[in-house]
Amino acid sequence: EAALRATRAAQSRRSEMLAGAGETLGLGTEECLEEMPAERRQELVSWMVLVAHMTSFAVIHAGASMQHWVLHLIPLGRVMGPVVSMIATLVVLALLACLFRASDLLRHRVADESDEVVEIWDEFVEEAENEIASLALSFLIVQSIRYLISGHLPHPEGSDEPL
Repeated sequence: EAALRATRAAQSRRSEMLAGAGETLGLGTEECLEEMPAERRQELVSWMVLVAHMTSFAVIHAGASMQHWVLHLIPLGRVMGPVVSMIATLVVLALLACLFRASDLLRHRVADESDEVVEIWDEFVEEAENEIASLALSFLIVQSIRYLISGHLPHPEGSDEPL
């Protein structure tokens, strides 16, 4: 129930941001977006969420592959293996932080920061970045915990069968 309320609150925030994001979305004016049918606004939010999730899954695959690659390079025991897989997760965190910072610098270089629409655009991108990081890092952390419990690192798709 709490997760459902949180999802509805996030959708409400997205809808509120969309209400003032006309120029960001290439519609010309804020009034144009406000006059846009609710189903079109929802479609735009859906695309944003879809792209963020697709990116998250790509990061998950890359991070899980990195965990397996490191463990095949350095064969370790039951105790040190999960630690090394967690280090691979920290490397993914560092790479994401660098990419997100570069994205932020690029957005501020290209756009006029005094514009309200740019602020909304920045909020949308930061929300997508947060979704990407939270989905990917939580999956990789769970993989490391499962490795600690079971003694083998699960498959990158999450199945319990070792590679």
